[in-house]
Amino acid sequence: MFDDRVDPTEIQPVNARARRYVKRDVLKDNLVRILRDASPAPLSTNVLSLVLRHRLGIEFATKEQLKAWVRTVLQPQLTSLAQEGVLERVRLTDNQADFVYWRVAMAQAAVPQEEFEVALIERRRAS
Repeated sequence: MFDDRVDPTEIQPVNARARRYVKRDVLKDNLVRILRDASPAPLSTNVLSLVLRHRLGIEFATKEQLKAWVRTVLQPQLTSLAQEGVLERVRLTDNQADFVYWRVAMAQAAVPQEEFEVALIERRRAS
């Protein structure tokens, strides 16, 4: 059924929210796993965003929505993990600009994979 009073071009896109796509702590767990797989090399926030969105099937209609998601969802998750001591923030500078990179904290990187997975489960239960 179509309503002639509604102009489809005036309908705004739905804002994507990571929580609508993933269960609680799946975002954090995937961030840690991605960085652990890359360890000891750090990854930039942009690369993490790309890999995470691909892994979880998160898509955005516009670049503005993507930027807002990175600023309001991804970066706070990374900061929270760094405050918990799970990740380390690494700032690399080149001639053009400063880039923020992230890596698994050295203490976390040394933990065997099985213990690491158990620690993720325990952290999830505690939160």
